[in-house]
Amino acid sequence: MNLPKEIINTYNKFEKIIIDRLNSFKNINTEFIFYEFCFCIMTPQSSAKNAWKVQNKLIEKDFKNKKFYPVDILANKNHYIRFHNIKAKRLLNAIDYQKRLNEILQLNLNQYEKRTKLVGFEAFNKSRDFNRNK
Repeated sequence: MNLPKEIINTYNKFEKIIIDRLNSFKNINTEFIFYEFCFCIMTPQSSAKNAWKVQNKLIEKDFKNKKFYPVDILANKNHYIRFHNIKAKRLLNAIDYQKRLNEILQLNLNQYEKRTKLVGFEAFNKSRDFNRNK
């Protein structure tokens, strides 16, 4: 592949940082993955900045282990998440299915095969059955 010299030079300049960062993803613990998954649940049609703030609140309150209904955090005007009732239920489902989610992520499959398994993942489909912001 013929890339412009500027891109090659930039890559060469940051190659060690890039490789170190990529390698760091090999050592991510399941708790980090869980809260990143929560972030992904919250971001559709909401500000990523607000989802990040809520993610930090969930970590601070130990949401994964204490399993509480997080709608008040999501609906807070300081970091409002749209469709907070639905997303709160999806976050609770994520706790119930985190073991299976981690199993899927650890499978020896390529990214497309993992994505296919995740798209059909029961936690997503189950939470669709709830009425919107009820």
